[in-house]
Amino acid sequence: MYCFLGGNLLGWLVAGIIWGVSCAPLFSACMLIPLREIVLRIPLKNPANLADRLAEAANRQRYSVERKSREIFLCKPRFGLPRLLKCNQVSVQIEENNLLLTGPAGIVNKIRKKL
Repeated sequence: MYCFLGGNLLGWLVAGIIWGVSCAPLFSACMLIPLREIVLRIPLKNPANLADRLAEAANRQRYSVERKSREIFLCKPRFGLPRLLKCNQVSVQIEENNLLLTGPAGIVNKIRKKL
């Protein structure tokens, strides 16, 4: 801003620090809602083609599906920083007549709607 508008360099520096300090808590509060971890239990209607439906639902979110065991699937981001940090993963467990989805709220809700 100093280069474009001129003025006092120290004044712009202080204004930038104040702006950064005030935006960080606001951004953090806004990101807590979609990235909080939730657990959803939904009824399992047709277990026969669950892997195909899960792969289709995860594909729309740019996720890949790995089968850990007969009852556990893991949906991971295909690329990017979340894949490297192993965050934003969604765990899908089969429990009797239910599916247990665990992961970030935004992604879990989108996958739930497609199942």
